[in-house]
Amino acid sequence: ERAQDNIDKTLQRLPRTLNFAALASRAAPPRHWFRDGWVGSGVTLLPGTGGTGKSALEQHEATAAGLGRAYFAPACDPYKTLVWNCEDEHDDMWRRQEAICEHEQVGMADLAGRLVLVSRYGCENALMAELQRTLVVTRLFEELRQQVNDEHIDVLTLDNAAHVFLGNHDDRTQVTQFVNELNGLVRGRTFGIIVCAHLSRAIGSEFTGSVAWENAARMRWYLGSRLPDQRPEDGDEAATDTRFLCRRKSNYSALDHVRMTMRRGLLIPDDAPLSHIGGLVHAMDEKRADETCVAGFRSL
Repeated sequence: ERAQDNIDKTLQRLPRTLNFAALASRAAPPRHWFRDGWVGSGVTLLPGTGGTGKSALEQHEATAAGLGRAYFAPACDPYKTLVWNCEDEHDDMWRRQEAICEHEQVGMADLAGRLVLVSRYGCENALMAELQRTLVVTRLFEELRQQVNDEHIDVLTLDNAAHVFLGNHDDRTQVTQFVNELNGLVRGRTFGIIVCAHLSRAIGSEFTGSVAWENAARMRWYLGSRLPDQRPEDGDEAATDTRFLCRRKSNYSALDHVRMTMRRGLLIPDDAPLSHIGGLVHAMDEKRADETCVAGFRSL
């Protein structure tokens, strides 16, 4: 049975040719979004400078996704995320998850079967590497393929590109090959991948390495303390706790951005999306706003 299963998986990864005669009487299926306009199939690149909160963002998004709740975008059908975090220790992710659960007002046990968080801090994390000037997949890549298929993962988050890709980040061919290999992890169902990355040191940089990182990905986000087109001379210094999550490239949705604030180590949207179920901080903000209004009436 295992041998047959391996054969089936191999066959699923073969190229597929459009059969015009068979498709003539059928309509193409609608495009599937896990998170409408933001998280779909294929690779999404998430660049940002160190310390901006990429890990907090991805872990909170994965939690909200497992619960089917709104976060920086409206609520969605629940989907299961696997996070491979190569830079945070187990207990750091644990502490962050406690804060997220407190904000969302859920227990840790409520996430069982909905979310998989893996700390790979200090582990061997290369999925692809150069061997005698040839880029090859590693044994770990096949382990990842088995995990996302065996656990029926909908969205995979890799944090970050420098750990999992040991090829030349400035080589367009190698970067394209890596992104294409990621797209082949799952076949026969919709599957999304979010790859976190850092920015280059150049002023105005929105990602680092070859332009193929953007060209090969279906979507590119950007996380920073300013909007990407905003320069320091355009206004006051950026607030230390303000972040902008921007959709800078999207093949199938419009460009957009969300303003967020860092609170207690979490990134919280300034404007809650419609149908937001709400969390502890949001409830506290509403209570504080009510008290401010009442105080204003009293002063008048």
